[in-house]
Amino acid sequence: MKRRRVGEQPILGVDDLLGRYRAEGAQESSGSFTLDPKKALERLAKFQLPTPYHWILKVLQCLNLSGANRINVDAGINKVTIKADAAPLGFANMDDLLTQLLADAQDSTPSLRHLAAGLQGSLAVQPSQINLAIVQEGEKRNYLLKAGGWRDGERGPVDGSGDYFELRLVRNISEKLGSSWFLLNTDIFDLLFRRRGALDREYKIIDQYCNYSRCRITAGTKDTNDGRFGRPRFKNYDIRQDSNPGKAKPPALQAMYEQGLIRNAAQAQHHLAELVVPSKNGGGFVLEPVSHATVTNRLDPAIQQAATSQGLSRAYAIRMEMSNLTKVVFWEDGVMLGSKTVSTGCPGLVALVDARHLKKDLTTLQVLEDKLLEELLEEIKEVGEILRSQVLENIHLMPAQDYVRTHLATPSANSVTN
Repeated sequence: MKRRRVGEQPILGVDDLLGRYRAEGAQESSGSFTLDPKKALERLAKFQLPTPYHWILKVLQCLNLSGANRINVDAGINKVTIKADAAPLGFANMDDLLTQLLADAQDSTPSLRHLAAGLQGSLAVQPSQINLAIVQEGEKRNYLLKAGGWRDGERGPVDGSGDYFELRLVRNISEKLGSSWFLLNTDIFDLLFRRRGALDREYKIIDQYCNYSRCRITAGTKDTNDGRFGRPRFKNYDIRQDSNPGKAKPPALQAMYEQGLIRNAAQAQHHLAELVVPSKNGGGFVLEPVSHATVTNRLDPAIQQAATSQGLSRAYAIRMEMSNLTKVVFWEDGVMLGSKTVSTGCPGLVALVDARHLKKDLTTLQVLEDKLLEELLEEIKEVGEILRSQVLENIHLMPAQDYVRTHLATPSANSVTN
């Protein structure tokens, strides 16, 4: 495979990456690692995001780690544009960036690895071209993907400008129409009438995975990261203003028409008890500032201060719905990685966890099964029992108390009651 050209300008292909990595491997043979080119090719061949549209999550992770305060995403019929007020540091050119995918995690820079994964993953949507512009420390750098590979563009000074990032992916509709994933995910009438729903699947991904980012993310005109964790018992109810929440019920007419109420008392996603743990190293996830839970440690001023400055590493809750299985949601660098459903023995238990310490696959979007994950699941079980005890100790504050007691009482407690 030779280096391709558009006009007279060189295009960076896989051989360029392997050649660079081969040289680095020889240079660093006395150091921490050496990667065989064959192994590198196998690694790149296995690189595949969960869906083509997940490429945008990797770019957002990069920008979160780079310190962005605001990210704007505009996904339309013709192109996707991402703009941010920060840019990643530490790569000299495009082949330097893309070799981050070939290195082991401990030998790569997380923000650059995220960006490299996003750019590599974006090829699955078959763009006609990608333009990347980065302004950093008074210098602007441009990169272009076209005709099957990357090329480094112009560099030049920029006066009076802070750090800046802009990526523009231009869609190739004719290629997408021939792709099975596009036909399966697109309504042909949306295409014919040029509705935004035809090609804004990136918005759907952002809505689904970016709720707890510290950075403000705007998809079109909508801010997506609302940090919602739990719901009020019922519409227009403020538990913090109620001195006797154990007696609270919605008005009869509201209870008749409001959907999702359990025992005409509370929404399924209302949190009976809630426990959060601030991040020790900073950069944790963020929840909405107001908790609607019946019992929570988020009202503690020390917890509030730590959560504001450091973010959170854990958020646990017992929900009114009392599901038999526990949903564990993994989060890392501004986006949710997915979830795992497990049996913990605690009805209604949910957990949102910072997964930066867990091992992931090559895409870093899927958590691997190993001892670290086993230890985390044991931790979640222990916290579930703590929350169960808190609910039962405060049963007089709970909605539908007989319902809650029946679901959460342990077998031994039930035998004593009987």
